[in-house]
Amino acid sequence: MTKKWDQKWSSSLDQCDIYGQCSPNAYCCLGSSSFVCHCIPGFEDSGLNVTTKECVQKNNGTCSGDNHFSLVGKMNLPSNTKSNPSVTKPEQCGEICLKECTCTAYSKSISLETGNQSCLIWSRNLLDLCSYSDEGQNLYVRTAGKKKSKTRLIVEIMMPRERENPIENELSAPMDFAMIQNTTDNFFQEIGHGGFGYVDK
Repeated sequence: MTKKWDQKWSSSLDQCDIYGQCSPNAYCCLGSSSFVCHCIPGFEDSGLNVTTKECVQKNNGTCSGDNHFSLVGKMNLPSNTKSNPSVTKPEQCGEICLKECTCTAYSKSISLETGNQSCLIWSRNLLDLCSYSDEGQNLYVRTAGKKKSKTRLIVEIMMPRERENPIENELSAPMDFAMIQNTTDNFFQEIGHGGFGYVDK
């Protein structure tokens, strides 16, 4: 009697699910027809491998000079990690990473059971990175050099000014009682009347 397998469930793997689809320090992103590899911040394409992109560091390294972190969102986290559970504040993760010369990235982890926070630290190359469109976690990549500050551009718009009417200004100027009395010849000349009484000239 021949045994036969019954298929109960199947899952189709996309190209970014294949381990190591892109080179180290590059992440896989699904395009319309195939996958595309992009270098993480602080790295650039060497031009040696067109398909998987060989990403090399832009400068001498993260141990010399100033460093900052660049956020790469909606990522799967690399597997070669070590955890630091003695964290009470999320901002401590970056401080821990900066103290280690080989640290290349970190992420924040929260325990679903206890709610305690911890740091996930990566050293040297980041492997098997993949970017998702609607899910994933934040990965903070250590980048050499000072963080570029955002410059706010202020544009001044010149509007044409209306010319002042000297007659209007003269009429709108306040007049005291003596001036009105003198102008109307002690309210002797009437120039009209209305609901509020006579108007003298």
